Amino acid sequence: MKAILPLAVAATIIAAAPALSQSLGLGKLSREQTQPKNFHPDANRGRFVAFGGEFGSLRISCASCHQIDGTADPSGAFPRLSGQSAWYLYSTLRDFADGKRPSAVMTPIARDLSDGQMQDVAAFYATVGHQPYPPQAEPDAQAIASGRSTAQSGDAKAGIPPCDSCHGMKGQGNPPLYPYLGGQFASYLQRQLELFKSGKRHGDPMRIMETIASKLSNQQIEAVADYYASLAPQNVSPGNYQIESMKLKNRVQSSQPTPAPNEESVLHVGAVKNPQPGKPSVVVPNTPTNGNAGQGE
Repeated sequence: MKAILPLAVAATIIAAAPALSQSLGLGKLSREQTQPKNFHPDANRGRFVAFGGEFGSLRISCASCHQIDGTADPSGAFPRLSGQSAWYLYSTLRDFADGKRPSAVMTPIARDLSDGQMQDVAAFYATVGHQPYPPQAEPDAQAIASGRSTAQSGDAKAGIPPCDSCHGMKGQGNPPLYPYLGGQFASYLQRQLELFKSGKRHGDPMRIMETIASKLSNQQIEAVADYYASLAPQNVSPGNYQIESMKLKNRVQSSQPTPAPNEESVLHVGAVKNPQPGKPSVVVPNTPTNGNAGQGE
């Protein structure tokens, strides 16, 4: 019975995902009026948003904290965005803007963005995949083993399902709803689990994470965070990481057109340059597909 309980809980969560996706459709959004008719999310417009707007009109650029390649930095103060599910990035921005996920830093930034700009920048960071992982502190081997156990098997006695049941094997993600955790910064993951546990982070569909985190001990939270962080390839030195980040930044800022991302390499992360409903590339469900792309304003 102990081995079955977490799987049963996980199955209930996964079974609710289709209905949940429908409930998050575009018709439910409070800022729908800010989006032009026949709008299509576009990764190239999203690059401008990441730099602070086409003419630097936004109060701050995404790149100043998350880097233009979405790799952030080893401090863990800001999450890694590179290759994250576009729908997850978009819905997170909406949560910040709507006050469901309070943040002194992100709330005012998100409120400066139109709905179209949110979709564009989400599409951009989702298509910036296969970026280097900044080096992280080597966690304790015992903590990794404990975190792996919780992630893969859960804790039946405490009623905790396996993390992998929603976030995928080795934390690879399960777009569009569930973000990848593998390679994310340990300190960031730990902080978010603590916020869920304390009830201070909202906007969680069906309160799935609030419920699960409330059952995790502080030791389990730290161990799970260390485990997922350990899944990042540890093959980049601090010097090489900065060089690789600058190469990409210079390429994007260049007047030369940036090569389009290979479609096969980005489908699994939830977005391509022009996402289409009904496919793994969807950013916002039920978005119209006909007509020319609108503007992000």
